[in-house]
Amino acid sequence: MTGVQTCALPIWRAVAVDDSTLPELPGPPPPGRIDRAGVQAFLDAQQGRELLPQLLTAATRAVAGQRPVLIVSPNAADNAWWIAAVCYLLGDGIARRLTFTTYSHRPAYSPYHLIGTLPALAPPEVGDRYALFEPAAGRAPRDGAHPLATLLADTGVMAGPGLWQQAAAFASGREQSLDDWLPPAALAAALLGRILRPEEAGSIARWLPGVARSMPS
Repeated sequence: MTGVQTCALPIWRAVAVDDSTLPELPGPPPPGRIDRAGVQAFLDAQQGRELLPQLLTAATRAVAGQRPVLIVSPNAADNAWWIAAVCYLLGDGIARRLTFTTYSHRPAYSPYHLIGTLPALAPPEVGDRYALFEPAAGRAPRDGAHPLATLLADTGVMAGPGLWQQAAAFASGREQSLDDWLPPAALAAALLGRILRPEEAGSIARWLPGVARSMPS
């Protein structure tokens, strides 16, 4: 990957080595430079950050078996930041099922939900085969944004864990999709001070009568 900027750890090599024997690691690799604070700072500075709800929606649809998402950025490092934002915001229940690569030279051969590449490498059939996300050009999937994706983007990377922790207290344990998670997450957001949008309040009203008896006091 000569010439491609990455967020790789120092243990990775940029050129071929003569020996194929891997040394035993003395312990867990040191943390990389991507963390919640860094991701939020990246988003705050980015052109195209308003497209984040569409990216979150497309990512969850890819996990459910729909088109993979192709993230096109000027360099692989930006792809890594965008993918980190998706993983942080979607919470463990969804993010742990998400597969990704921050850079692929041949996206058509990448069997992942999120595929990062560079503008010159985007395949010509991108509009049919992938949900395209190219923030620098203002391009995002045209399928729209799910209400929960909008709520999560509004909440932000730093406050996300608190929202998910509160939502989990109302959840049944069977939630898989954004539709499943919207009512408990919207209720959690309301308790944390959010003024709900009509679609968020409506999801709670439809959901609450069926779960009120089983909800912890």
